[in-house]
Amino acid sequence: RRLTVAKRVVLHIGAMKSGTSFIQAVCSKNKAALEREGILFAGATWREQVVAVRDLIDSHPPAPNGPWNRLVAQINAWPGTAIVSMEYLAPRRDRRIAMIQEAFAGADLQVVLTARDLARNVPAMWVESVQNRGVSTWDGFCEQVREEAPAQGQDRTPGSWFWKHQDIAAIAARWSGVVGRDHFTLITVPQAGAPPETLWQRFAEVAGITADLGNLKVASNPSI
Repeated sequence: RRLTVAKRVVLHIGAMKSGTSFIQAVCSKNKAALEREGILFAGATWREQVVAVRDLIDSHPPAPNGPWNRLVAQINAWPGTAIVSMEYLAPRRDRRIAMIQEAFAGADLQVVLTARDLARNVPAMWVESVQNRGVSTWDGFCEQVREEAPAQGQDRTPGSWFWKHQDIAAIAARWSGVVGRDHFTLITVPQAGAPPETLWQRFAEVAGITADLGNLKVASNPSI
């Protein structure tokens, strides 16, 4: 039996609070238009990507017929480009990254990391922690972010949780070290006040999407 693989897989790994919700919403809203261009935004809904990535992270290894391997099978059956966008992927260590690379062996795997400046991401991450039942005050959160060294994939304190998801240099080094620098792209989020289409255009260029394809009018996701 001939093994089928996608021609190209664009894996948008985050980071958190870097326009990920906007990119995911645009891809979801324009799923049919993307497919007409030969581009699959994987899963029937984006929620399937979330469940699949959680399965990859939590299972040792994921079950053959579980959510992750079902998503992989759908992607590898697609003859063109497939896109996955899930910010839980950014902190993964070498072993999980290698598993992802192996899942799409034979395809052109392109990893995309979006990054926003820390001046905007510190307050955004604090609000994110509060929304998820964190109890750190703003001052306490800032103090831990300043004083805590980036942890080795741990998130036992607010400071280590922050750096797990926002140590962009470490995340970039880890992923590019496994997949190769030619298969890794860092996209910077435009400065505050820039039109939203700027981020989309940057992502679309890397993903091979026609820049003016689709409707960019999606619900906003403000921190507060």
